[in-house]
Amino acid sequence: MEEAVYSSVKAHHKLAFEFISKALRLDESGTGPVEDVVIHYMKGIEELEKGIKIPVTGEGEKPERARNLQEKMHRNLDMAQERIENLSKQVNATGPSTSKTVLPASERTSNRESGAVPKRGKPKPTGTHNSKPPNKVAAGSGAQNRTPRICHPKNAASVQPHARVKHMKNVDSRLANLILNEIIDRSACWSCE
Repeated sequence: MEEAVYSSVKAHHKLAFEFISKALRLDESGTGPVEDVVIHYMKGIEELEKGIKIPVTGEGEKPERARNLQEKMHRNLDMAQERIENLSKQVNATGPSTSKTVLPASERTSNRESGAVPKRGKPKPTGTHNSKPPNKVAAGSGAQNRTPRICHPKNAASVQPHARVKHMKNVDSRLANLILNEIIDRSACWSCE
């Protein structure tokens, strides 16, 4: 039973991976119509939702692996839905399409809101600078009184994210850009004099 559950979750993950990989290739290359990209993302999302819905019970290696895979599928689902929202904004900004249209976010998420798939909320970064206040050194501590200086980097949104990691093999460029942007945002702004 445990093996069958794990195999089923794994099969849905594999199909979702294939659809989303194809969508990413089309999306990053810019060769296909946006509607085709959205269709592949939607098929991938459908497979992710099917795999997430499978109840996993019991203890042991296989149930634990199935639960871990479902957690990964949750993260992939969130990223794919976010990408579809961005694509739908692009399509809506450029005008109506002559072929298939992108579903509004309210229609895409109706299953999730009805309880079919629970939404796992994660805080999202809202700015391009570090929101931590500068550290203050206590006066008379024997060390020189230094206050870190905050600089404001250029708008990170103006940088083309795909250009940075376009040629990294077997790496999700979006994830790599997110990591690079966090490293740059957090490390480049502080200097001690």
